[in-house]
Amino acid sequence: EAIAEYVAVSSVLTSLNLLGNQIGEEGAKAIGEALHVNGALTSIGEGGLNLKGNPLGDEGWGAIISAVCASEVSKISSIDVSCESIGPAGAKVIGEALRTSVNGVLTELNLRWNHLGDGEAALREIAKGRPSLTLKL
Repeated sequence: EAIAEYVAVSSVLTSLNLLGNQIGEEGAKAIGEALHVNGALTSIGEGGLNLKGNPLGDEGWGAIISAVCASEVSKISSIDVSCESIGPAGAKVIGEALRTSVNGVLTELNLRWNHLGDGEAALREIAKGRPSLTLKL
């Protein structure tokens, strides 16, 4: 929670490496809430807010991506969640977040090497309505 609180109030944070810190779904939800109001970070993945190698699960990644998509102040333009074991349930949450997104800055979402199942087709369809978004599946 302390990390999430810092992310929420920091106006200078441009990178934070939390690789493999055993942050779970609850921690991811708290970070998601912080990302909703953070206007400094520009990416999620290596070089930005690196949450790779944490057991965030479908709910955790869904909360993070939903928060970015629902934020009008977010500067996050790229999200790399490749190889994070996101399944069909996560794909559904992410798809809904993209469909209702108010974030005009997000231009790249890397979901390669996950287990999206039939959620992949839905994501492709949603991405068609967002020509500025490069969706990597």
